[in-house]
Amino acid sequence: TDLDDEPLHKLQRTLQRDHNVEKQANQYRKSSLRVDLFGSRSATSTPRSGVEESNPVLPKARRSVRQEDDDEDDEDFDERLEAQANELRATLVEVGMSHVPVKVAKSTAAKAGASSDATESVTEQLRVMYEIAPPVGVILILTASCTDAAMFAQMHPGLFREKTVCAIHMGGAQVVAATVGLQPGSTETGEMMLVPDTAAQNNRIDMLAAENFYRAAQKLSVPLLIISRHLAAACRLPRGLFDALEDHGGRLGQILANEQREAIESLWQQACAPPDDLKKRLGLPPRCDRNWFLKTFCNGKDVESDNDVWAAVESINVYNPLSLISALQPEFINKYLDATHMELYTAKHRLLGISAQSPGITDRSKMRRMLCQCILKGAVANQSSFKLGLPPPLSVSFVGEEVESEMFRYSSGDEVASGFASFNLKRQSTRAGIIRDRDRKWSASAKLGHPGAPQAQLKDKV
Repeated sequence: TDLDDEPLHKLQRTLQRDHNVEKQANQYRKSSLRVDLFGSRSATSTPRSGVEESNPVLPKARRSVRQEDDDEDDEDFDERLEAQANELRATLVEVGMSHVPVKVAKSTAAKAGASSDATESVTEQLRVMYEIAPPVGVILILTASCTDAAMFAQMHPGLFREKTVCAIHMGGAQVVAATVGLQPGSTETGEMMLVPDTAAQNNRIDMLAAENFYRAAQKLSVPLLIISRHLAAACRLPRGLFDALEDHGGRLGQILANEQREAIESLWQQACAPPDDLKKRLGLPPRCDRNWFLKTFCNGKDVESDNDVWAAVESINVYNPLSLISALQPEFINKYLDATHMELYTAKHRLLGISAQSPGITDRSKMRRMLCQCILKGAVANQSSFKLGLPPPLSVSFVGEEVESEMFRYSSGDEVASGFASFNLKRQSTRAGIIRDRDRKWSASAKLGHPGAPQAQLKDKV
Protein backbone atom coordinates (compact mmCIF):
# COMPACT_ATOMS: atom_id res chain seq x y z
CA THR A 1 0.00 0.00 0.00
CA ASP A 2 0.98 3.67 0.12
CA LEU A 3 2.33 3.14 3.61
CA ASP A 4 4.78 0.48 2.47
CA ASP A 5 5.97 2.27 -0.64
CA GLU A 6 9.19 3.61 0.87
CA PRO A 7 11.25 2.26 3.77
CA LEU A 8 11.57 4.59 6.75
CA HIS A 9 15.31 4.96 6.34
CA LYS A 10 14.81 6.14 2.74
CA LEU A 11 12.22 8.69 3.87
CA GLN A 12 14.67 9.88 6.50
CA ARG A 13 17.46 10.40 3.98
CA THR A 14 15.06 12.16 1.60
CA LEU A 15 13.89 14.53 4.30
CA GLN A 16 17.42 15.33 5.42
CA ARG A 17 18.55 16.03 1.87
CA ASP A 18 15.66 18.30 1.05
CA HIS A 19 16.90 21.82 1.77
CA ASN A 20 13.51 23.24 0.92
CA VAL A 21 12.00 21.36 3.84
CA GLU A 22 14.73 22.69 6.12
CA LYS A 23 14.09 26.20 4.87
CA GLN A 24 10.35 25.82 5.43
CA ALA A 25 10.89 24.51 8.92
CA ASN A 26 13.24 27.34 9.79
CA GLN A 27 10.89 29.97 8.37
CA TYR A 28 8.07 28.52 10.40
CA ARG A 29 10.10 28.73 13.59
CA LYS A 30 11.02 32.29 12.80
CA SER A 31 7.39 33.12 12.17
CA SER A 32 7.00 32.63 15.95
CA LEU A 33 3.23 32.55 16.12
CA ARG A 34 2.36 34.67 19.12
CA VAL A 35 0.30 32.09 20.94
CA ASP A 36 -1.61 32.94 24.08
CA LEU A 37 -2.35 30.26 26.63
CA PHE A 38 -5.50 29.23 24.77
CA GLY A 39 -3.68 28.69 21.48
CA SER A 40 -5.33 31.54 19.55
CA ARG A 41 -2.88 32.75 16.90
CA SER A 42 -2.46 36.49 16.88
CA ALA A 43 0.69 37.41 15.02
CA THR A 44 3.45 36.04 12.87
CA SER A 45 6.61 37.66 11.70
CA THR A 46 7.21 37.58 7.98
CA PRO A 47 9.83 35.08 6.80
CA ARG A 48 12.79 36.79 5.24
CA SER A 49 12.70 37.17 1.48
CA GLY A 50 15.45 37.62 -1.03
CA VAL A 51 18.25 35.52 -2.51
CA GLU A 52 19.34 32.44 -0.63
CA GLU A 53 22.74 32.52 1.10
CA SER A 54 23.86 29.67 -1.11
CA ASN A 55 23.35 31.68 -4.32
CA PRO A 56 26.81 31.80 -5.98
CA VAL A 57 25.93 35.03 -7.80
CA LEU A 58 25.42 36.94 -4.55
CA PRO A 59 28.55 38.98 -3.69
CA LYS A 60 30.48 37.83 -0.63
CA ALA A 61 30.02 41.18 1.08
CA ARG A 62 26.25 40.95 0.78
CA ARG A 63 26.31 37.36 2.00
CA SER A 64 28.27 38.52 5.04
CA VAL A 65 25.76 41.26 5.85
CA ARG A 66 22.91 38.83 5.29
CA GLN A 67 24.57 36.34 7.62
CA GLU A 68 24.92 38.97 10.35
CA ASP A 69 21.23 39.82 9.98
CA ASP A 70 20.37 36.14 10.25
CA ASP A 71 22.39 35.79 13.44
CA GLU A 72 20.67 38.82 14.95
CA ASP A 73 17.26 37.42 13.99
CA ASP A 74 18.19 34.08 15.55
CA GLU A 75 19.16 35.79 18.80
CA ASP A 76 15.94 37.82 18.88
CA PHE A 77 13.90 34.73 18.14
CA ASP A 78 15.59 32.73 20.90
CA GLU A 79 14.95 35.57 23.34
CA ARG A 80 11.25 35.59 22.43
CA LEU A 81 11.10 31.83 22.86
CA GLU A 82 12.70 32.04 26.28
CA ALA A 83 10.33 34.82 27.31
CA GLN A 84 7.32 32.73 26.28
CA ALA A 85 8.74 29.74 28.14
CA ASN A 86 9.11 31.85 31.28
CA GLU A 87 5.47 32.91 30.97
CA LEU A 88 4.44 29.26 30.76
CA ARG A 89 6.58 28.38 33.79
CA ALA A 90 4.97 31.19 35.77
CA THR A 91 1.53 29.96 34.79
CA LEU A 92 2.36 26.42 35.88
CA VAL A 93 3.50 27.76 39.25
CA GLU A 94 0.18 29.59 39.60
CA VAL A 95 -1.79 26.35 39.16
CA GLY A 96 0.50 24.33 41.44
CA MET A 97 2.30 22.43 38.67
CA SER A 98 5.82 23.80 38.96
CA HIS A 99 7.15 20.23 38.62
CA VAL A 100 6.19 20.20 34.92
CA PRO A 101 9.28 21.04 32.82
CA VAL A 102 9.16 23.54 29.96
CA LYS A 103 11.79 22.87 27.31
CA VAL A 104 13.06 25.42 24.80
CA ALA A 105 14.62 24.40 21.49
CA LYS A 106 16.97 27.11 20.28
CA SER A 107 16.43 27.92 16.63
CA THR A 108 19.46 28.57 14.43
CA ALA A 109 19.07 29.34 10.74
CA ALA A 110 19.64 26.32 8.55
CA LYS A 111 22.71 26.86 6.41
CA ALA A 112 22.94 25.51 2.89
CA GLY A 113 24.16 21.93 2.94
CA ALA A 114 23.70 21.58 6.71
CA SER A 115 20.88 20.19 8.77
CA SER A 116 18.71 22.39 10.95
CA ASP A 117 20.06 22.75 14.49
CA ALA A 118 16.54 23.48 15.70
CA THR A 119 15.18 20.26 14.24
CA GLU A 120 18.05 18.25 15.70
CA SER A 121 17.53 19.88 19.07
CA VAL A 122 13.81 19.15 19.18
CA THR A 123 14.36 15.60 17.96
CA GLU A 124 16.95 15.03 20.66
CA GLN A 125 14.68 16.44 23.35
CA LEU A 126 11.85 14.19 22.18
CA ARG A 127 14.17 11.20 22.28
CA VAL A 128 15.21 11.94 25.85
CA MET A 129 11.61 12.52 26.91
CA TYR A 130 10.52 9.22 25.40
CA GLU A 131 13.38 7.27 26.95
CA ILE A 132 12.68 8.51 30.50
CA ALA A 133 8.90 8.22 30.13
CA PRO A 134 7.28 5.45 32.21
CA PRO A 135 6.12 2.25 30.49
CA VAL A 136 2.54 3.52 30.49
CA GLY A 137 3.57 5.61 27.49
CA VAL A 138 3.36 9.09 26.00
CA ILE A 139 0.44 11.04 24.59
CA LEU A 140 2.07 13.32 22.01
CA ILE A 141 0.12 16.54 21.34
CA LEU A 142 1.09 18.64 18.31
CA THR A 143 -0.46 22.10 18.17
CA ALA A 144 1.51 23.39 15.17
CA SER A 145 3.32 21.80 12.24
CA CYS A 146 4.57 18.19 12.15
CA THR A 147 8.13 19.12 11.17
CA ASP A 148 9.97 17.96 14.27
CA ALA A 149 7.61 15.10 15.11
CA ALA A 150 8.05 13.68 11.60
CA MET A 151 11.81 13.79 11.94
CA PHE A 152 11.63 12.10 15.35
CA ALA A 153 9.31 9.35 14.10
CA GLN A 154 11.63 8.60 11.19
CA MET A 155 14.88 8.76 13.17
CA HIS A 156 13.57 6.78 16.16
CA PRO A 157 10.73 4.59 14.85
CA GLY A 158 11.15 2.03 17.61
CA LEU A 159 10.71 4.54 20.42
CA PHE A 160 7.87 6.25 18.60
CA ARG A 161 6.02 2.97 18.07
CA GLU A 162 6.58 1.44 21.50
CA LYS A 163 5.79 4.42 23.74
CA THR A 164 3.25 6.54 21.87
CA VAL A 165 -0.18 5.79 23.29
CA CYS A 166 -1.74 8.32 20.91
CA ALA A 167 -0.60 11.22 18.72
CA ILE A 168 -2.99 14.20 18.79
CA HIS A 169 -2.63 16.77 16.03
CA MET A 170 -4.46 20.08 15.76
CA GLY A 171 -4.64 20.17 12.00
CA GLY A 172 -7.03 18.29 9.78
CA ALA A 173 -7.19 15.12 7.72
CA GLN A 174 -9.09 13.37 4.99
CA VAL A 175 -9.97 9.69 4.70
CA VAL A 176 -8.93 8.30 1.32
CA ALA A 177 -8.61 4.89 -0.28
CA ALA A 178 -5.18 3.32 0.07
CA THR A 179 -3.56 2.34 -3.20
CA VAL A 180 -0.67 0.18 -4.31
CA GLY A 181 2.23 2.51 -4.99
CA LEU A 182 2.18 6.23 -5.60
CA GLN A 183 1.98 6.32 -9.39
CA PRO A 184 -1.22 7.36 -11.24
CA GLY A 185 -3.40 4.41 -12.10
CA SER A 186 -2.42 2.39 -9.03
CA THR A 187 -5.12 0.01 -7.88
CA GLU A 188 -6.97 0.42 -4.60
CA THR A 189 -6.31 -2.08 -1.81
CA GLY A 190 -9.73 -1.92 -0.19
CA GLU A 191 -8.27 -0.21 2.88
CA MET A 192 -8.66 3.40 3.95
CA MET A 193 -5.98 5.74 5.27
CA LEU A 194 -5.64 9.26 6.65
CA VAL A 195 -3.87 11.98 4.69
CA PRO A 196 -3.28 15.59 5.83
CA ASP A 197 -5.91 18.13 4.84
CA THR A 198 -4.20 20.55 2.45
CA ALA A 199 -6.49 23.39 3.59
CA ALA A 200 -5.37 23.19 7.23
CA GLN A 201 -2.84 25.90 8.05
CA ASN A 202 -0.78 23.72 10.41
CA ASN A 203 -0.38 21.20 7.59
CA ARG A 204 0.36 23.79 4.90
CA ILE A 205 3.28 25.17 6.92
CA ASP A 206 5.19 21.97 6.14
CA MET A 207 3.02 19.66 4.05
CA LEU A 208 5.79 17.16 3.34
CA ALA A 209 6.42 16.73 7.07
CA ALA A 210 2.69 16.28 7.69
CA GLU A 211 2.50 13.60 5.00
CA ASN A 212 5.56 11.81 6.39
CA PHE A 213 4.26 11.95 9.97
CA TYR A 214 0.80 10.63 9.08
CA ARG A 215 2.37 7.92 6.94
CA ALA A 216 4.83 6.84 9.66
CA ALA A 217 2.17 6.82 12.40
CA GLN A 218 -0.18 4.64 10.36
CA LYS A 219 2.55 2.30 9.19
CA LEU A 220 3.75 1.82 12.78
CA SER A 221 0.16 1.46 14.08
CA VAL A 222 0.39 4.51 16.34
CA PRO A 223 -3.20 5.73 16.94
CA LEU A 224 -3.88 9.19 15.53
CA LEU A 225 -6.43 11.67 16.86
CA ILE A 226 -6.87 14.57 14.44
CA ILE A 227 -8.65 17.73 15.61
CA SER A 228 -9.84 19.95 12.77
CA ARG A 229 -10.61 23.64 12.60
CA HIS A 230 -14.26 22.66 12.13
CA LEU A 231 -14.41 21.28 15.67
CA ALA A 232 -12.63 24.34 17.06
CA ALA A 233 -15.17 26.61 15.39
CA ALA A 234 -18.08 24.54 16.72
CA CYS A 235 -16.65 24.70 20.25
CA ARG A 236 -15.91 28.43 20.26
CA LEU A 237 -16.47 30.16 23.57
CA PRO A 238 -18.17 33.48 24.38
CA ARG A 239 -16.04 36.55 25.01
CA GLY A 240 -17.88 36.86 28.33
CA LEU A 241 -15.84 33.91 29.61
CA PHE A 242 -12.69 36.02 29.53
CA ASP A 243 -14.47 38.93 31.20
CA ALA A 244 -15.49 36.48 33.93
CA LEU A 245 -11.90 35.28 34.21
CA GLU A 246 -10.72 38.85 34.70
CA ASP A 247 -13.28 39.63 37.40
CA HIS A 248 -13.59 36.27 39.16
CA GLY A 249 -10.51 34.24 38.19
CA GLY A 250 -7.98 35.76 40.54
CA ARG A 251 -4.49 36.66 39.42
CA LEU A 252 -4.23 33.86 36.86
CA GLY A 253 -7.62 34.73 35.43
CA GLN A 254 -6.51 38.32 34.90
CA ILE A 255 -3.36 37.13 33.13
CA LEU A 256 -5.35 34.85 30.82
CA ALA A 257 -7.93 37.55 30.03
CA ASN A 258 -5.27 40.17 29.28
CA GLU A 259 -3.33 37.76 27.06
CA GLN A 260 -6.45 36.94 25.07
CA ARG A 261 -7.44 40.59 24.69
CA GLU A 262 -3.95 41.56 23.49
CA ALA A 263 -3.94 38.64 21.04
CA ILE A 264 -7.29 39.66 19.54
CA GLU A 265 -6.32 43.34 19.28
CA SER A 266 -3.04 42.42 17.58
CA LEU A 267 -4.82 40.15 15.10
CA TRP A 268 -7.30 42.96 14.34
CA GLN A 269 -4.46 45.33 13.45
CA GLN A 270 -2.94 42.73 11.12
CA ALA A 271 -6.24 41.95 9.42
CA CYS A 272 -6.94 45.65 8.77
CA ALA A 273 -3.52 46.25 7.23
CA PRO A 274 -3.25 46.39 3.40
CA PRO A 275 -2.57 42.99 1.78
CA ASP A 276 0.80 44.17 0.45
CA ASP A 277 1.97 45.57 3.81
CA LEU A 278 3.92 42.52 4.91
CA LYS A 279 5.46 44.32 7.87
CA LYS A 280 2.12 45.14 9.48
CA ARG A 281 0.38 41.89 8.52
CA LEU A 282 3.25 39.82 9.92
CA GLY A 283 2.61 36.90 7.59
CA LEU A 284 -1.20 36.84 7.89
CA PRO A 285 -2.67 35.40 4.63
CA PRO A 286 -4.44 37.91 2.32
CA ARG A 287 -7.79 36.14 2.78
CA CYS A 288 -7.69 37.06 6.48
CA ASP A 289 -8.82 40.65 6.04
CA ARG A 290 -11.18 42.93 7.97
CA ASN A 291 -14.31 41.16 6.72
CA TRP A 292 -12.84 37.79 7.67
CA PHE A 293 -12.16 39.03 11.20
CA LEU A 294 -15.68 40.43 11.61
CA LYS A 295 -17.23 37.20 10.33
CA THR A 296 -15.02 34.98 12.47
CA PHE A 297 -15.10 36.83 15.78
CA CYS A 298 -17.95 39.38 15.62
CA ASN A 299 -20.73 37.40 13.89
CA GLY A 300 -20.42 39.71 10.87
CA LYS A 301 -21.17 42.91 12.79
CA ASP A 302 -18.94 45.94 12.29
CA VAL A 303 -17.08 47.51 15.19
CA GLU A 304 -18.11 50.89 16.58
CA SER A 305 -14.51 51.91 17.18
CA ASP A 306 -11.35 50.46 15.66
CA ASN A 307 -9.60 51.22 18.95
CA ASP A 308 -11.97 49.02 20.97
CA VAL A 309 -12.45 45.86 18.92
CA TRP A 310 -12.65 43.71 22.06
CA ALA A 311 -16.10 45.08 22.87
CA ALA A 312 -17.38 43.88 19.47
CA VAL A 313 -16.00 40.34 19.76
CA GLU A 314 -18.73 37.74 20.25
CA SER A 315 -16.81 34.47 20.38
CA ILE A 316 -13.25 33.11 20.33
CA ASN A 317 -11.88 29.78 19.14
CA VAL A 318 -9.77 27.93 21.70
CA TYR A 319 -7.32 25.30 20.51
CA ASN A 320 -5.03 24.16 23.33
CA PRO A 321 -7.89 23.25 25.73
CA LEU A 322 -9.42 21.02 23.06
CA SER A 323 -6.09 19.30 22.44
CA LEU A 324 -5.42 18.72 26.13
CA ILE A 325 -8.90 17.50 27.03
CA SER A 326 -8.92 15.19 24.00
CA ALA A 327 -6.03 13.35 25.62
CA LEU A 328 -8.66 11.93 27.98
CA GLN A 329 -9.95 9.71 25.19
CA PRO A 330 -11.66 7.43 24.47
CA GLU A 331 -14.14 7.98 27.32
CA PHE A 332 -14.20 11.75 26.91
CA ILE A 333 -14.61 11.54 23.12
CA ASN A 334 -17.41 9.00 23.42
CA LYS A 335 -19.26 11.24 25.89
CA TYR A 336 -18.86 14.67 24.29
CA LEU A 337 -17.78 14.25 20.67
CA ASP A 338 -18.71 12.41 17.49
CA ALA A 339 -15.51 11.08 15.96
CA THR A 340 -15.05 9.51 12.55
CA HIS A 341 -13.34 6.16 13.18
CA MET A 342 -10.92 4.43 10.85
CA GLU A 343 -8.94 1.24 11.39
CA LEU A 344 -5.70 0.38 9.62
CA TYR A 345 -3.64 -2.64 10.58
CA THR A 346 -4.27 -2.98 14.33
CA ALA A 347 -4.66 0.71 15.22
CA LYS A 348 -7.85 2.73 15.50
CA HIS A 349 -7.59 6.33 14.31
CA ARG A 350 -10.08 9.11 15.02
CA LEU A 351 -10.90 12.27 13.10
CA LEU A 352 -12.82 15.04 14.89
CA GLY A 353 -14.54 17.22 12.31
CA ILE A 354 -14.56 16.47 8.60
CA SER A 355 -16.41 19.61 7.47
CA ALA A 356 -18.29 22.65 8.73
CA GLN A 357 -21.51 20.67 8.33
CA SER A 358 -20.06 17.70 10.23
CA PRO A 359 -17.79 19.27 12.88
CA GLY A 360 -17.47 16.17 15.05
CA ILE A 361 -19.79 17.20 17.87
CA THR A 362 -23.44 16.49 18.60
CA ASP A 363 -24.20 18.86 21.51
CA ARG A 364 -22.24 22.11 21.15
CA SER A 365 -23.74 23.76 24.22
CA LYS A 366 -22.84 20.80 26.44
CA MET A 367 -19.24 20.90 25.22
CA ARG A 368 -18.99 24.66 25.67
CA ARG A 369 -20.34 24.48 29.21
CA MET A 370 -17.79 21.83 30.08
CA LEU A 371 -14.92 23.91 28.62
CA CYS A 372 -16.06 27.03 30.49
CA GLN A 373 -16.27 25.08 33.75
CA CYS A 374 -12.80 23.58 33.31
CA ILE A 375 -11.14 26.89 32.41
CA LEU A 376 -12.74 28.86 35.25
CA LYS A 377 -12.16 26.07 37.76
CA GLY A 378 -8.55 25.69 36.69
CA ALA A 379 -7.89 29.40 37.11
CA VAL A 380 -9.02 29.45 40.75
CA ALA A 381 -8.09 25.90 41.80
CA ASN A 382 -4.81 27.00 43.41
CA GLN A 383 -5.82 30.53 44.47
CA SER A 384 -5.63 31.58 48.12
CA SER A 385 -8.17 34.41 47.80
CA PHE A 386 -11.67 33.76 49.13
CA LYS A 387 -13.31 36.95 47.85
CA LEU A 388 -13.45 36.14 44.15
CA GLY A 389 -17.19 35.54 44.03
CA LEU A 390 -19.10 33.44 41.52
CA PRO A 391 -19.12 34.57 37.88
CA PRO A 392 -22.49 35.49 36.37
CA PRO A 393 -24.34 33.08 34.03
CA LEU A 394 -23.02 33.10 30.46
CA SER A 395 -24.82 32.38 27.21
CA VAL A 396 -23.00 29.61 25.34
CA SER A 397 -25.12 29.76 22.19
CA PHE A 398 -24.86 32.28 19.39
CA VAL A 399 -27.11 33.99 16.88
CA GLY A 400 -28.05 31.69 14.02
CA GLU A 401 -27.70 28.43 15.94
CA GLU A 402 -30.64 26.11 16.49
CA VAL A 403 -30.66 26.77 20.24
CA GLU A 404 -29.97 30.37 21.21
CA SER A 405 -30.79 30.35 24.93
CA GLU A 406 -28.35 27.83 26.42
CA MET A 407 -26.71 29.17 29.60
CA PHE A 408 -23.61 28.21 31.56
CA ARG A 409 -23.62 28.51 35.35
CA TYR A 410 -20.35 28.03 37.16
CA SER A 411 -20.20 25.35 39.84
CA SER A 412 -17.64 25.51 42.64
CA GLY A 413 -17.79 21.71 43.01
CA ASP A 414 -15.49 19.14 41.43
CA GLU A 415 -18.02 17.18 39.39
CA VAL A 416 -16.26 17.68 36.06
CA ALA A 417 -12.77 17.16 37.48
CA SER A 418 -13.77 13.99 39.33
CA GLY A 419 -15.28 12.65 36.12
CA PHE A 420 -12.02 13.23 34.28
CA ALA A 421 -10.07 11.60 37.10
CA SER A 422 -12.17 8.45 36.79
CA PHE A 423 -11.43 8.40 33.05
CA ASN A 424 -7.68 8.44 33.67
CA LEU A 425 -7.61 6.06 36.63
CA LYS A 426 -9.65 3.46 34.79
CA ARG A 427 -7.46 3.72 31.74
CA GLN A 428 -4.16 3.72 33.64
CA SER A 429 -5.08 0.69 35.76
CA THR A 430 -6.01 -1.32 32.67
CA ARG A 431 -2.70 -0.52 30.99
CA ALA A 432 -0.67 -1.11 34.16
CA GLY A 433 -2.15 -4.59 34.52
CA ILE A 434 -0.83 -5.45 31.07
CA ILE A 435 2.57 -3.83 31.42
CA ARG A 436 3.39 -5.53 34.75
CA ASP A 437 3.80 -8.83 32.95
CA ARG A 438 7.46 -8.50 31.91
CA ASP A 439 7.74 -12.11 30.74
CA ARG A 440 5.63 -11.62 27.67
CA LYS A 441 7.45 -9.53 25.13
CA TRP A 442 4.39 -8.31 23.28
CA SER A 443 2.01 -7.75 26.19
CA ALA A 444 2.66 -3.99 26.39
CA SER A 445 3.15 -3.59 22.67
CA ALA A 446 -0.12 -5.30 21.83
CA LYS A 447 -2.03 -2.76 23.90
CA LEU A 448 -0.64 -0.10 21.60
CA GLY A 449 -1.86 -2.09 18.61
CA HIS A 450 1.47 -2.96 16.97
CA PRO A 451 1.68 -5.15 13.89
CA GLY A 452 2.83 -8.64 14.72
CA ALA A 453 1.74 -8.58 18.36
CA PRO A 454 0.02 -11.86 19.33
CA GLN A 455 -3.51 -10.69 20.05
CA ALA A 456 -4.39 -13.90 21.93
CA GLN A 457 -1.91 -13.04 24.69
CA LEU A 458 -3.40 -9.56 25.01
CA LYS A 459 -6.91 -10.99 25.26
CA ASP A 460 -5.85 -13.42 27.99
CA LYS A 461 -4.22 -10.66 30.04
CA VAL A 462 -7.18 -8.29 29.76
